[in-house]
Amino acid sequence: MKLSVIVPMYNSEKYISRCIESIINQDMEDMEIILIDDGSTDNTKNIVQKYACKYENIRLISKKENEGVSIARNIGINIATGEYITFVDSDDTINNGMYKNMYRLAKENDSDLVMCSYLRKNQGSDIEIRANIENKYITYDRKYIEEKIIPTFVKNTEYGYYYVRNKIYKKKFLDDNNILFKEKIAFGEDWLFNLEVFDKINIFSYINEPYYNYFDNMGSQSKNIDRNRINLYLEGHKKNYYFVEKYNLESKYIDSRLLEEIYVYVYSLIVSKNSYKTKKDIIKWLSKNNQFLDCFYCVSKQSKFIKYILTLLKSNCFNLLNLSINIYDKYKKGVS
Repeated sequence: MKLSVIVPMYNSEKYISRCIESIINQDMEDMEIILIDDGSTDNTKNIVQKYACKYENIRLISKKENEGVSIARNIGINIATGEYITFVDSDDTINNGMYKNMYRLAKENDSDLVMCSYLRKNQGSDIEIRANIENKYITYDRKYIEEKIIPTFVKNTEYGYYYVRNKIYKKKFLDDNNILFKEKIAFGEDWLFNLEVFDKINIFSYINEPYYNYFDNMGSQSKNIDRNRINLYLEGHKKNYYFVEKYNLESKYIDSRLLEEIYVYVYSLIVSKNSYKTKKDIIKWLSKNNQFLDCFYCVSKQSKFIKYILTLLKSNCFNLLNLSINIYDKYKKGVS
């Protein structure tokens, strides 16, 4: 088997047919599709059962309980028989030629990982997310990965290195290095998974073509606001320090980015539907967090409003912070 495509699903009846159709229409031979229903309570299972009955290369795994995308993906990794594996979110689609061309490049170079660019689709607007690489096709060895790719990975989240959606992984590489998703993480699991991958791969290939379509659906699970999300950012920040120390990089990049991530989290928390008490408790806890306080020296690099909000956070001025973000959010919506 050349490739295993792993698709976790949870209450995906609205988009799952579109997703599966884009996969079965690939011009890729010897490919299996592993659909993992993570305890859906809607019509998802009935929809995908029809595809499993029609196509011999589709395997359906049904879970009784919803345990999260990380556990579902790990099930897929463990049962996959493909030489390479890849992941598709149930509300996304892929363009024809994606797997055929990525697999070809992988085989030509014995790549541990192949990545392409992707399109972020949001209300009719398409934004291509691509690596800072100009070549159409390129392959790098470990030396280049350490000198160029890992520093970029640490500094910037917008080049597509963090996500699993636009990649195929050599199954033997993942197995040999015991790389799986962190099962207690419900947000940003891609980030932690790829931190381990880039630390250990020897051959990395890239195709400068947006084969994957990521639909930024506001109703998806990843938009929920809870303490788990900020804990993920803090854990990822700690893991990035491993890279900083191992590859002799400057810490100011990851410290500054943590401040940006904390601002985004605080903004999202304040405008969310969480209770007033929950918001206040989280802000109080975050204002005393040592990682946040240790990175505050980078606050001067932020924009005026972000600097203002982070300063209020540091002082635990919840009422003023709450008021400021809500006024600014209403202003933004009024302008748009």
